Amino acid sequence: MVSSSSSSRLARRRPIAAPQNRISPSLFAPSVVVPEPLAEARIVYKVADNQHERAGAFRLVYENYVESGLMRPNRFQMRVMPHHLLPTTATFVALHAGRVISTLSLVGDGRLGLPLDRVYGPEVEALREPSTWLGEVSALASSSADSRLGFEAVLGLMRMMAQFSRRHGLDHLLVAVHPRHARLYRRAMGFRPLGEERAYPAVCNRPAVALHLDLTRLEQAPAENVALFFGEPIAEEHLRFCPISAAERRYFAPVVAYEADQAAAEPREELLACA
Repeated sequence: MVSSSSSSRLARRRPIAAPQNRISPSLFAPSVVVPEPLAEARIVYKVADNQHERAGAFRLVYENYVESGLMRPNRFQMRVMPHHLLPTTATFVALHAGRVISTLSLVGDGRLGLPLDRVYGPEVEALREPSTWLGEVSALASSSADSRLGFEAVLGLMRMMAQFSRRHGLDHLLVAVHPRHARLYRRAMGFRPLGEERAYPAVCNRPAVALHLDLTRLEQAPAENVALFFGEPIAEEHLRFCPISAAERRYFAPVVAYEADQAAAEPREELLACA
């Protein structure tokens, strides 16, 4: 079971205790099947519930990030953050013909805080209250094989993630994006600025801006945004959360350790070279 405290502030003071994430784990996460625009196939949207799906997601993120210069290649050919190994993170996948064509992760505020804390610590901390539950949208990637298919998959995942967030009691969604993508988040989902443009070390110091969406005040968001992501409710059984298993943590831990070792070994000049 997932543990029981509610703010990462308390979790950091008591690092042994896992935080409450208000998410009830389940043994499986049923998929949502949506007709794909190309008549001969379908896109299946689901919360990843096994090692195969998570590995497919992490490989797709790796391919996207390496191609875009946001990270250096590694021998595992996966991008796995320490937060991915916590029971407060959910990974969403869009499957097409059995292959992961899009993915994103929702990191619940917990014992490691949020990835955004590293760059926007004061801004994130200002949102934290004992009764507030924060989540960060991270590791978004999509296959470039078919741009039309990829765009539909991203929208489907964002819709599932948004409804999942409300279902499990998140109060704020946060995200760090490249400045040129900020307008899409603001127009499509109603995100608002949280912090100004800064260099983001986790993506080779590329520029990023922080945004947030207050899920407790959706009535203040544009009606078209709310309708796009919440207008057609997803059945509750499709929004169940399946935390990463101990076996999966052991499987993916070497990737996290490798990246940590590489970051510690490289001088600052080398880290900046990929920017």
